[in-house]
Parts: sequence; structure tokens; C-alpha cells
Amino acid sequence: MNPNQQIKFDSFNDGIIHFGSYVERYDENGDATVKEFVQSGRLYFVLSSIREQDSLKYDSSKKVTMKIKTPYLSLINSNHVIRCNDEYYSITHIDPGVNRQNLFLYLSSYVESMRYKVEVLDYIKPSPLEDAELMHFRTLWCDVTGNKASSVSEADKSDLIDKKSFTIRYLDVLDHAIYSVVNKRLKFKGKTYKITSTTNVDEMDGVLVLEAEEI
Repeated sequence: MNPNQQIKFDSFNDGIIHFGSYVERYDENGDATVKEFVQSGRLYFVLSSIREQDSLKYDSSKKVTMKIKTPYLSLINSNHVIRCNDEYYSITHIDPGVNRQNLFLYLSSYVESMRYKVEVLDYIKPSPLEDAELMHFRTLWCDVTGNKASSVSEADKSDLIDKKSFTIRYLDVLDHAIYSVVNKRLKFKGKTYKITSTTNVDEMDGVLVLEAEEI
């Protein structure tokens, strides 16, 4: 090495990022309560410009909104959520560089999963002469997608059924392949729905999709 050659050191003086995970919290009864960011670590960073080739290469699924350079750290991975200046980001891609001294993180706006709550109710009718009751069973985190409302009959276009798909963490008591869900109801944003079908996604007991229609 040339003793007169200056060694260039990287400076990471644009701030600090915190990386970790969003954790779903439940109470002692198994009801969804709050979500919170649990930090796994932090890194100093410097902003880096997003090149045209970066956008072409990494914008296929999520738009890259920020590119940063940090010291190399093997603990960080693409499943982590990044918090920077009270904003949250997903990691679209991690480039460790040739010499593995630095990391380039390509970030996109974080879209929270399972961000809604749905209340599961038991539909109880003790006898034909008694009024049915709806009793609280569980409150769950979920994602919700709305299907177009459909009419009960072609003759009555004004009578529409609101249909929704609720995606939840797998719960065997709501899997109609194991248990009957005839007496289960869902309450979401003031409306009550009956479950019409359930799907254990990929039969992996990880995610359950509940198809439901408003009562």
C-alpha cells in the first residue's frame, strides 16, 4: 500500500434507522389488543440516490421510495420493518456490496398486514321459542377485501348483499373442514356477517380466509 495514499472512510451521518418487527398483541382471553414495533437493532445511515437501473430492477413488486447505505450487518434481513424519522418502510432488496463492508437497503412504504380487527360471535338460540343471542367469542386481527354487492334476485335489484373476505391467522375452530361454522358470526364496522365458506390457504394452517355476507 502506498503510505501516501489517503484511505477513504464512509460517513453515515444522515441519521439512524431502527429495524425490527410489528408484533400483534393479545390479551389473556386471546383477543387482539394492539400492535407495536419491537426493535431488533439500529444502524447509522447515509442517503443514496436511486439510479434508473435500481428502479428498473427493484420496482417490479413495490416502488422503491428510499435507498440508504449502512455499515454491514448480517443480522438484518428483508423481513424486517424499518423505522426512520417516525416513518415505516419495508425492505425491498438488500445489496451487501462486493466487499461486504456496507449494505445498500432499498426501501418501500410499509403496508401493514392484518391491520383490522374483526369480532367473532357465537350465534346462540337455546330453543325455537327463545330469541337468539350473539355472544362474544374472540377478537382477531385480519385483512379485509370487499366484493361487489350482489342482488338476492334479479327481480329485486334494490336488495343487495354485502360480501367480504376476511383473512385471519389460522384458527381451527373457524375452519369448516374441522368444525361447523354455521353458528359463528363476524362483526366488522358495525355490520354483522355470516360465514359462507372458509379456506385454509395452501393447507398450511397459517392463514385462513373467511368468505362472508352481511345479514
